[in-house]
Amino acid sequence: MMGYITIFSISFLAATILPFSSELTLAGLIDSQIYNNLILLLTISIIGPSHAGIYDDWPDESICTWLELKPKHEGYLAENKKRDLNCFERDDFNARIEPDEVEYSASESNGY
Repeated sequence: MMGYITIFSISFLAATILPFSSELTLAGLIDSQIYNNLILLLTISIIGPSHAGIYDDWPDESICTWLELKPKHEGYLAENKKRDLNCFERDDFNARIEPDEVEYSASESNGY
């Protein structure tokens, strides 16, 4: 039971208060030479990386709202497709015109 509390405490500290405590714990385990170093490093390399995407914590409505503002943005388009949101088919969807799509005539320019 104490082992689980220790693991929980170290994980909590690494995620919140002391971001480098997990590295210090790994260094301590390697230094103690109680555990096989190869297995420790292999375990850390498998468990350690995070696979979260940049838009994973965004609500669906935010993706569609940003697509209204930037309908050609590759990241928003990919997230729309990944989540199968079909933002462009919603009744309340109103895509804005991108600045590069607007054609200006010579009479509209400021002459700068």
